[in-house]
Amino acid sequence: MRALRQLRRRREQAMKFGRMTGQDAAELGAVFVQVASRQVKDTAASAGERLGRSMRRARRSAGRGG
Repeated sequence: MRALRQLRRRREQAMKFGRMTGQDAAELGAVFVQVASRQVKDTAASAGERLGRSMRRARRSAGRGG
């Protein structure tokens, strides 16, 4: 998450000083999207794992096995 914040800050600074060309903006935007989507995927996977584990536990405690 820290990398994402640094990237955002860098982009804001570059825009503030007007140094960013269209290509720079496009590249940074692509990196930004990649990082963000990877983080979303990670959190979704871990949440799914947690949910699956709790559901298995619930099924076992209900006596049906699982």
